Amino acid sequence: MTGRSMRKLKVLVVDDDPSFANALAESLNLHGIFAEKETVSLNVEKRVRATQYDVVFLDAILPDYDGIEVMLDIATFSPSTKVLLATSKGGRELVAECMRIGACAFVEKNPQLSPETYVKKVLEVAAGLPPVQDEGVRRELLIKYLWRRTKLATKPQRRGRALEKLMKNVLESVPAVFKNAETPIVTGIREQIDIEFEVGGSDPFWSSYRPVGYAECKNWLEDTGPVQGGELHKFYGKLQGRTGCKLGFFIGMSGFAEGFKEIWVSVARGGILIVPINHRGLEELVNASEREPIFRKFAKNALRQRISL
Repeated sequence: MTGRSMRKLKVLVVDDDPSFANALAESLNLHGIFAEKETVSLNVEKRVRATQYDVVFLDAILPDYDGIEVMLDIATFSPSTKVLLATSKGGRELVAECMRIGACAFVEKNPQLSPETYVKKVLEVAAGLPPVQDEGVRRELLIKYLWRRTKLATKPQRRGRALEKLMKNVLESVPAVFKNAETPIVTGIREQIDIEFEVGGSDPFWSSYRPVGYAECKNWLEDTGPVQGGELHKFYGKLQGRTGCKLGFFIGMSGFAEGFKEIWVSVARGGILIVPINHRGLEELVNASEREPIFRKFAKNALRQRISL
């Protein structure tokens, strides 16, 4: 008997229909399964971080935050969790994308089906093969999807979420240098920064920027114009309040406005190396088979410009 079968299965039901979510969670509980429900898709990341669920029953079509975005949260923060997708007719393309990211199976939602039918499918998924376990393969799928999402999203909030998750995964795809990329918890009067990451490894170039670095993602759409220099100045001010910070990546999807370089020159004289990355640079990182040399190139370019000041 496996360790999983000796304890209660933990299942999270994610569906924006409270009646359906309640009915399924109750049926799962009646079968001796620890089941919780979540009707707000934006809360799933917090839930999977707090509880290591064995299976997530996921409605693939959700308002505000679609099934693929929820899949990304699960694959990123709880990669061993199995996902059972539920979809109505017409959602097959979405299901195919989720299956590529790591969903284990799908079931068609039908109002004529009883909760018992879904319980049976949950148990089948729990007893079946685990999701894709190759961390590198899964991360590359996530990076390519997030890059498409970042370029195509029309709502700034969605574009921003995708860009931050993209940058986290791009950084962690270079584990010899960058690790544990997360959104830092803000305490006291410090301002929020998008991403905090550890800088390590034995490479002499990167070791001089230990132990921690930060990244700020500016997701301006093209019609709102490029990133202004004042945003860089704010970012530098945030970094100055972080102990041990010697490296910052500043990502501007729409490029940098005229006058940005003058602001960069003023902050570059400090002790923190800030590396600007525009749309073209980020695309180069996304498409590279080896990303460390690209990060090194960008950092050295910034370093050369700082030395020449």
